[in-house]
Amino acid sequence: MSHLEEFTLYIRIFDRSTFITGTHLDNEIFIHMPRLHTFTFYIASENAITDPPIRMSNSDIEQSFPNLEHRQVACMVDYFISLNVICRVFSLLFKFDRLERITNNIPKIIFNSVTHLKLWDKDPFKHEFFVRLSRAFPFLKNLSIWNIQPPY
Repeated sequence: MSHLEEFTLYIRIFDRSTFITGTHLDNEIFIHMPRLHTFTFYIASENAITDPPIRMSNSDIEQSFPNLEHRQVACMVDYFISLNVICRVFSLLFKFDRLERITNNIPKIIFNSVTHLKLWDKDPFKHEFFVRLSRAFPFLKNLSIWNIQPPY
């Protein structure tokens, strides 16, 4: 893959001991792709929480991408029932047509390409969330909602 110039990656990873970070990509993947100039990606890592007091934030993950300065990166970190965490990191402009297991924690980004969305949260989705959702996903065609608690 040393001659690869463009790379598009959409991957969901389960049960890793750590998140995929920019440092990991640099040290394990990009080192083998010296000609790479376009990297479009969505990486979701879903892990069990092994050390509950230590919580990674969106900015912690985003700061691990120092070599992507000329490209924008966004992140969503969601903790569930204190046992599970999902970390999503992706390039902007977001180019993929679907997102899954999205919570109330959507960033203030416009996802023009997303047409299929699956929401999942333990907390109820409130009216304000759906206002933000309609702004963030203007071309949505399919919406699935799974919620443990009913709205109030």
